[in-house]
Amino acid sequence: MAANNLTDLRREVDELDRELVELVARRFDITRAIGEIKIRDGLSATHPDRRAHRAGLLKELSLRFGLDAGLVQRIYQPINEEVVDSHRRMGARDLSQDENKQWKP
Repeated sequence: MAANNLTDLRREVDELDRELVELVARRFDITRAIGEIKIRDGLSATHPDRRAHRAGLLKELSLRFGLDAGLVQRIYQPINEEVVDSHRRMGARDLSQDENKQWKP
């Protein structure tokens, strides 16, 4: 019984991992479109106010779902960095002096 339960749980984890990767891909599709708008409108690759607002929301979500806010920060930091780097590679302007700040839980 325990082996079957373990197998079933691992199968669930595998499916969740597949869904997470799919969600990350969808997120990058959307942020790519955001980057195109930033380029079209001459906007900066970074937006410190938006970043700070999102950090607060992610912290709230962490608490709501019983997760360590530091863990969520460590998951989102490289995603956010890749989005900004992608926008820069696409040609978005780099106006922010504050882009390397990380949110702290």
